Amino acid sequence: MSRIASRVDPRSEVYAANRAAMLEALAEIASLQDAYPHVIEEVRGSGLLTGLKLKPPLGEVVDACMAEKLLTVGAGDNVVRLLPPLNVTEDALSEAVTRLGRALARLPQAAR
Repeated sequence: MSRIASRVDPRSEVYAANRAAMLEALAEIASLQDAYPHVIEEVRGSGLLTGLKLKPPLGEVVDACMAEKLLTVGAGDNVVRLLPPLNVTEDALSEAVTRLGRALARLPQAAR
């Protein structure tokens, strides 16, 4: 186990709060997948590390996210990675999902 991972106690209040925020954010991302089925093929990942398998080219989605001031990273086969810090707040996660939704709405494939 890494030194950093060993410092995160799953019984801690921070972990519990982040888990609740993470579950809410994942539910919101699932609703984005339902709203934009021509853009998001699959939601992957574990915990706060989430990947979105995309139908449009990765660059288009990354550019749309950048326009909404949401930093994302390409990861593998047409997947955009969302990786917030471990101490992210529920409000910050909610804002990120909102920005992601606005970014997806910018894409031509979203209009289908």
